[in-house]
Amino acid sequence: MKARIPPFTAAKKKAAIEELKREYQKIAAKERDDLTRRIIKTVIFVMHDEFGFGRERNERLFKRFTEVLEESDKDEIFWEHIDREVIDYLGFPFERDYTENGRVISESDYANRNRTG
Repeated sequence: MKARIPPFTAAKKKAAIEELKREYQKIAAKERDDLTRRIIKTVIFVMHDEFGFGRERNERLFKRFTEVLEESDKDEIFWEHIDREVIDYLGFPFERDYTENGRVISESDYANRNRTG
């Protein structure tokens, strides 16, 4: 018995690709949320274990953290300000972040883009 496979039209292919993109975005968002939650829990643990932060101090820390992070949506060069403090002033060896067309890109992505484009 021979199976008949219906043709995959351009419209069906486009719809399938769009559905895959939506599903990928859902999975990627969940992974980001999971990773963020785990990082925050780890920082809370370290702040408590190493520096004696209790519940109230950790709440204040993350309230301020949230406030500062929300500024990144309003300040076009937010990450350049953060890099100036964290990398230049405090001396931490992080990769720099830049803002290009309203989106944050890492130093390596910025360099790759300028090298190839």
